[in-house]
Amino acid sequence: MRKTGLLALILLFGSVFSPRLASQVSPSKEALYAELRQPTSTDKAAEQLLRLAKRDNAVREYLDGKLPEMIESPTQDEVWVNAVRLAGELNAPNTLSSLIKVLPHSRYGSTVIVGFADSYGLANDPVGKALYRFGDSAVPELSRLLGQGKRETRVRVARILWNIDSPAARKALKAALENDTDPAIKLFENSKSS
Repeated sequence: MRKTGLLALILLFGSVFSPRLASQVSPSKEALYAELRQPTSTDKAAEQLLRLAKRDNAVREYLDGKLPEMIESPTQDEVWVNAVRLAGELNAPNTLSSLIKVLPHSRYGSTVIVGFADSYGLANDPVGKALYRFGDSAVPELSRLLGQGKRETRVRVARILWNIDSPAARKALKAALENDTDPAIKLFENSKSS
């Protein structure tokens, strides 16, 4: 009888105080967002925000409203890369236009030895990778850039569309390739599943 009473008391104590303790241990979305903006804590905060946003729509919506400002920031440091990555992984709708806007000016790189992965992949292109994650919802804006952007931007857009590899992306890529003679863009003519 004593053990049962003690067990009941422990359960009662745990149910009353654990939510309060959990909220003290788990940082708020605002605190994590502030940490996301700091170079020393950005990586850890990005991971925590991603986990939270996948479980909690309020966190997802909060980030969807905050990330565009970070993405359009002129400093393209690790904080910026984390904002871009979160936008893509969360498929945050308000960030799509910001990603399109910064694509022509954003940094990306390739390895020392250029091979298949560099020609076709998006591993070294944070904005390209984020736009790829949007899939078909990014295709209309990417098509616009493919038709009128600078050569470097057009090559990146062709790479993104090639990776999206949906019927809409293949159609946009095919339409652009009919009029483009640039060999770097023609490289994407042989789509994966034409």
